[in-house]
Amino acid sequence: MLRPDLKLHDVSLAFELVAAIKFADPARTTELRHRYLALILDGMRAADRGDLPGPPPDWPELSERWNAGSPS
Repeated sequence: MLRPDLKLHDVSLAFELVAAIKFADPARTTELRHRYLALILDGMRAADRGDLPGPPPDWPELSERWNAGSPS
């Protein structure tokens, strides 16, 4: 069961964080991505946890990152 305050965009950004892990050794990259994915997923599970700080990102916040620097 997932924590009730977890939102879709939280998961999207969490996957980006894991994908950003890159080392020269592909095997080590995979190992560390698995490690941090496990840590993140554990934090997403429902348990006796406090509320997450602040609201999750909304769609305009997520999409503006990809539009930054694009000509208007």
